[in-house]
Amino acid sequence: MKRTWIILPLLVLTLLAVACGGSGQETPSSTAQGSAVGAPSAGGSTAAKPASSMADRNGFVLYQGLGFWAEQDGKPVYIKSLDLTDRLTIHGKTADLTGSSGKALEYTAATDGKGDEGWIRLPYVGVGDRLGVIVAAETFIYTEPKKTKIGKQLLKAGALVVIDDSGSADGFLKIDAMLLPEEIPLDDVYVPSDTVSLDSGDIAAIQLLTLAKARRASGKEIDIKAADAFLSDAAMEASNPAISAIVDEVRGIVNVPTSGASGTMVSNADKVNVRRTPVIGAEVVGQLSAAQEVTLAERTLEETEIDGVSAPWYRITAPFDGWVFGAFLE
Repeated sequence: MKRTWIILPLLVLTLLAVACGGSGQETPSSTAQGSAVGAPSAGGSTAAKPASSMADRNGFVLYQGLGFWAEQDGKPVYIKSLDLTDRLTIHGKTADLTGSSGKALEYTAATDGKGDEGWIRLPYVGVGDRLGVIVAAETFIYTEPKKTKIGKQLLKAGALVVIDDSGSADGFLKIDAMLLPEEIPLDDVYVPSDTVSLDSGDIAAIQLLTLAKARRASGKEIDIKAADAFLSDAAMEASNPAISAIVDEVRGIVNVPTSGASGTMVSNADKVNVRRTPVIGAEVVGQLSAAQEVTLAERTLEETEIDGVSAPWYRITAPFDGWVFGAFLE
């Protein structure tokens, strides 16, 4: 009888120990899941950084000069600008921050290649594993990796894309991209594999050309010199003929002396060609209707003679970006 009274308490203690041990193993897991999906608290401060294995993703900047922000009292505070193709680590945290416009926008936490932490606007970032560049003159995007699922947009040669290897299928690459100059993000769409170059020289060429154009557009002498240095950089040597053609074309633009122009002008004819560069025969990017108003950005210092008429070329930014022969504007 005494032996029974001794055994029963031991069994009870053993069962309690097992139960407590099981509970202790589940608690850390539940806490980790909670922090990984934690939302920003009131006032703009955020929850703890999520575990990298659950939420962190690779990303690349797809918009030259993308803002990198800190957060203070629910508002974005500018830190610096990011360059096209800069690599980022995207975290699983978002916050609605209210800028000077008074409108709250969603920002996403990120760490850049230098280890700096901040917030970015995710629509201007491609999430994926590696970079590529479109080399076909024009390629349709597809909503699914099927030839029958054609989307509405076209990507042109020189467009940078971010490739999601895990979502790519036979004959198709799953990509994120930016449709410029409309600034429309294209997320989780597909392009045929043979329309994309993965060559680092092709990618570097497009990156450097974008930087060069942005620097020259600033109008500062030091930036113009930096742009010229970019254009003479050995990394500009692209391997794909389509990218080489873009390099040569943009070199031609940069070597044309220009000055800034502001205000508006009006087309004095119908179906006036707007060209990619201020050169006769350059690619037509659009047409103006008679009496259509345009917004000026710059003009060439030298005049070009066409059919006996001499005039400068004007670069316009609206209704779209390109160059118009000045004789067709007034």
